[in-house]
Amino acid sequence: MNYLIRLKHQQHTPWQLLAFLLIFILCLLTSPVSKAADVETSFETTDLSGSFTLGTAPNTVTFTNGEAKFAGIASLYHSGSQAFMVENNTATVSFATPAAELSVFLKAQSGAAGATVNVFDISDNLVDSYTATTSWQELSITSGEGISRVELINNSSSYAVFDDFSFTALTAVEPPEDPVKLDDPIALPIFSGGLKLALEPFSQELVAPVWGTNAPGINDYFYVIDQVGFIWGISMASGEKALTADLSALLVDVGIEALGGFDERGLLGLAFHPDFVSNKTLYTFSSQPVFGEADFSTMPEGENADHQGVLTRWFADIGGEGGLIIDLESAQEILRIDQPQFNHNGGAITFDNNSLLYIALGDGGGADDIDGQSFLGTAMVGHGTDGNGQDTGNVLATILRIDPDGNNSENGAYGIPPDNPFVGISGVDEIFAYGLRNPYRISFDPVSGNLYAGDVGQNDIEEINNITSGGNYGWNIREGSFGFFANGDGEGYVYSQSETMDTINPVVEYDHDEGVAVIGGFVYRGTSYEDLLGRYVFGDFNGRLFYLNNENTISEFQDKDDIDVGAILGFARDAGGELYVLANENGLPSGNSGALYKITLLPNQSPVADAGSAQTVNEGDLVTLNAGGSSDPDGDPLRYQWTQSSGTSVTLNNPTAASPTFTAPSVSSTSSFSFTVEVNDGHLADNASVEITVNNVEEEDSGNDGGGGGGSLSFVIFLLALVFTVKGLITPLTPGNN
Repeated sequence: MNYLIRLKHQQHTPWQLLAFLLIFILCLLTSPVSKAADVETSFETTDLSGSFTLGTAPNTVTFTNGEAKFAGIASLYHSGSQAFMVENNTATVSFATPAAELSVFLKAQSGAAGATVNVFDISDNLVDSYTATTSWQELSITSGEGISRVELINNSSSYAVFDDFSFTALTAVEPPEDPVKLDDPIALPIFSGGLKLALEPFSQELVAPVWGTNAPGINDYFYVIDQVGFIWGISMASGEKALTADLSALLVDVGIEALGGFDERGLLGLAFHPDFVSNKTLYTFSSQPVFGEADFSTMPEGENADHQGVLTRWFADIGGEGGLIIDLESAQEILRIDQPQFNHNGGAITFDNNSLLYIALGDGGGADDIDGQSFLGTAMVGHGTDGNGQDTGNVLATILRIDPDGNNSENGAYGIPPDNPFVGISGVDEIFAYGLRNPYRISFDPVSGNLYAGDVGQNDIEEINNITSGGNYGWNIREGSFGFFANGDGEGYVYSQSETMDTINPVVEYDHDEGVAVIGGFVYRGTSYEDLLGRYVFGDFNGRLFYLNNENTISEFQDKDDIDVGAILGFARDAGGELYVLANENGLPSGNSGALYKITLLPNQSPVADAGSAQTVNEGDLVTLNAGGSSDPDGDPLRYQWTQSSGTSVTLNNPTAASPTFTAPSVSSTSSFSFTVEVNDGHLADNASVEITVNNVEEEDSGNDGGGGGGSLSFVIFLLALVFTVKGLITPLTPGNN
């Protein structure tokens, strides 16, 4: 309580002053005084579960052998596994990931009221409060929405005792009801970078080429799969193609009439074993009719899958037309998976350096990843009420990792690596990562070992992910880095949500202002283009080609001839590490417009900066700088950045424009100001400077003697005014005016 004593200005006797003083001292003595903790008592833990022993550790949360000690305040005393808190003190535990369950024991040492535990929800609202008694009480609290923090308070007249604090965090926080839709989630457009390419038609008259890779030991050819079931051997010297296998008879009929012939099924993946030279094995992933029981299925009893995704092993010899002879009688089925709908099949497969095979699978198709949604006139099944994206109990919406040379799987056809993240715990042993909507294309960087996936979004966000063991990439509670709301029978959408879920954000993402479906590619490790070395190259179904720059942001290639390749379907990498774009005119698995375009990088010349001519201006003038004379030998679009390099600091209006402005400042004498412009074509830059001279206007006018002595007249008038003013201020002191 604060007291304010206001003394009125009047004469007071000494006894009155003494009385006021005594009252003031009495007020101070009767005011309540609170004891404060001597250091910070609020701590945050990012662990998803834990068990605390309260103690006098430093004011951080220290984890040791599954326990954590926290306090760091002299008022929190440790005895055994108990924590004694003196009166008038509070300790707070905050959870970075909200707690789903927590438990704590408490009692009041003397029985006096005031020792409590307060529990707050994720909106920081007090949801419950518990008061201690002289007997031990165990508080066991469960919250489906999540607990954000807990306060341990002792406002009693003596000690309070808290013991055995433990908690388990939520694995995910449900999005709020009807969140606000983001109409433009990523406002910044994708800019052209400094890398310019020429797309050279390399091999033509395919149908719908979707992937290409090299075979170990074969240096003259690389191999491209066609969605309709063909495996083509492509000559690295000439681009001539040879049919090395026709697997179309194994596939479903590709091309859905109701969708104008569009389809996502077909021959989707091809990978050669790293030891191909010795074991002669390669693998395909394809969409086949439902046949027999699947190894993995999410279909309810009595419901049929649209098709099955099948992983097959083949044997081949080096030689023959196309450099490869595949034994079509050697097929060995490794894995069969029910696919609820025709789309979101994933299907990309690739090996790591340890001869482990990775298989990309989508969420089962349709929209929103939830049962009951209408899709092509039929209510969706095979997703359950919560979807497949966050369910590690089935293989959809995941990337699997298996050992094709092993046999400890349930069907005995492959092995399960013992260090897979879900081995020995809840979840399918084969899963390597999850939370992926449609990881249509995946590839390893052979130098860094990073596994990149292009994950196709729903209505808003396209993303490139760096896949790590056990990683959760968010779908169907996130689309990219944004929250995803299924919206019932309406169209799902993204909304802004803080980082409250244990998910991994994309390396890069873009929205549907820039594209429609991301097509993952490769990290360039060829020898032809140093400027492209180590950059991830990818594209979009709409025909745009991108790369990741050094800051892990997206830049668009500049195409010298502005070639329209049509719909980009995939990428290929040959034995030398050079890259190819795979496309056809309309994205449909029909016709013969499919082609390979070799990526050829053109040399980039530096722009030439021109900062304009020097200027002389007066103070107060509006000055316009001008870099409009800058140029680029390649005709690349230019970006500008103006900075001031000398003189009194001024404010440049729009310094990233070719012609920014500023107001010439007041100067005591003629002064010089220098400005420098950097002109950048997205890869190379050049600088130029210009000098601006600012004149002092009063200095210029001081030499003007026009007016015939007007300055002298002004001075006389000033003196007269001063005399009369002083006279008026000096008044004789008389008895009548004191």
